[in-house]
Amino acid sequence: MRLTNLLFVLASLGPCLGVQAEGVEDPAMNPEAVLKKDYADKRYWPSGQGLRERIEFCGGDWCQEVLMERPETSQKQAWDAAFLMFYFFDANEGFRSRRSATATRLLDRYSKSCVSGAPESRASCILQKLQSAHKLKYRRVQYDVGYRCYSEFDAAPPHFTNRGACRRIKASPSKNADTR
Repeated sequence: MRLTNLLFVLASLGPCLGVQAEGVEDPAMNPEAVLKKDYADKRYWPSGQGLRERIEFCGGDWCQEVLMERPETSQKQAWDAAFLMFYFFDANEGFRSRRSATATRLLDRYSKSCVSGAPESRASCILQKLQSAHKLKYRRVQYDVGYRCYSEFDAAPPHFTNRGACRRIKASPSKNADTR
């Protein structure tokens, strides 16, 4: 009976003490969960989301798009890339201060590959490694006046390129409805 009580106490206090059960991922270390928690509103997630070959998230001035050219690519690495792109190259200060621990742990996850430099340099290095290892392609996307425009995002500085395109999109009637 005492052993059961001790286990119960340890299980209850574990999260408070920073102890995580083996095989259970800390939600703060899951970039997809973090972004979806902080940006739960549908407007941050363009339609077509959930496709196996791409992730698109719109939290700042731009949307971050990660294309997976290989079907076997894990979405975990694609979400890591989307989080790094947003956190280091587009996020507002509120998100950056709120999620600095997640960003630090994500940088540490890939620390064997990219060990030196400022956090932005390490993030750039990690994006390059993920890109080459998993055949990822990065884009910054913006929606404006019925168009979806994107520019390629280079993992290496300078990140912002002039390569891209725009295409006309059909707006859904509900998005154009005047609610005033």
